[in-house]
Amino acid sequence: MNEDDKREIEGQLTYVKDKEPKRGEIVHFLNFACKVCPLPRPRKAPQGHIYQPKDNQRDLLYEVMQERNLMKPTPKVIDFPVIIDHHLQFTKPKSCKSDFVISKQLGDYDNLAKAVNDALVTGKFIKDDSLIVAGETVKFYDEDADAIDFCTVVIYKAVL
Repeated sequence: MNEDDKREIEGQLTYVKDKEPKRGEIVHFLNFACKVCPLPRPRKAPQGHIYQPKDNQRDLLYEVMQERNLMKPTPKVIDFPVIIDHHLQFTKPKSCKSDFVISKQLGDYDNLAKAVNDALVTGKFIKDDSLIVAGETVKFYDEDADAIDFCTVVIYKAVL
């Protein structure tokens, strides 16, 4: 890549960065001790209609509802633009050689984020997932043999 191309790309990235929403105040900091599972692909029923299996989200939704019910006072449903960061910790299998979570069984980072965001909407933390304007999803292994699968979610008010 020549210098002119590099300058052009840097200019475009600067323009995009100026338009990105920024993290404002923290609205919620949530911890869930459960495995986050991405939604399976939609299935076609014998009768011909399409449905989305959701059994694998039951634990996460239960954790989200428990967290909300324990908060005093009960938080209002978020109805403004937010940025959500997801930090997903998985127990590292003994057979795993990678330092990165690349297991197909654990899911892609975007599908994991979608599962968490759906639970936040169903659990009445957020009015609608269209209010999520940005965020970061990180999935990682914990080397500790006694570690549990864990999800930390930080919800920020989005500001320009």
